[in-house]
Amino acid sequence: MKKCFYGAAGADSGKFFQISIQQTAFMPEAARDAGKNPKSIFDSTKNILAEGRIDLNGLGDEAFIGSIALHILKGDYYITIRVGNPDGKENRKELEEAGRKALENLQKLMV
Repeated sequence: MKKCFYGAAGADSGKFFQISIQQTAFMPEAARDAGKNPKSIFDSTKNILAEGRIDLNGLGDEAFIGSIALHILKGDYYITIRVGNPDGKENRKELEEAGRKALENLQKLMV
């Protein structure tokens, strides 16, 4: 897993931005040998977060919001994005916009 964390611009703000990405190539050999891959981890997380989960259409192969994060599966990539407290409509919009941008940038790298 690769992860980037960006703290709030101001000390009085609770906002932050964190993005992580998992792909099979990043995973330890033991995990791969045990059958773990980004899709299996995504599916497991999706099942664990079933209660209160918000399934989304139009982001990657599958996407949902659950447990303060946006979870996206796109091919062999599992992307997780957090923007602080995603309970409000504004934060959900920010998560979805960040997800679209992450997928756009991923697509540029894959070409």
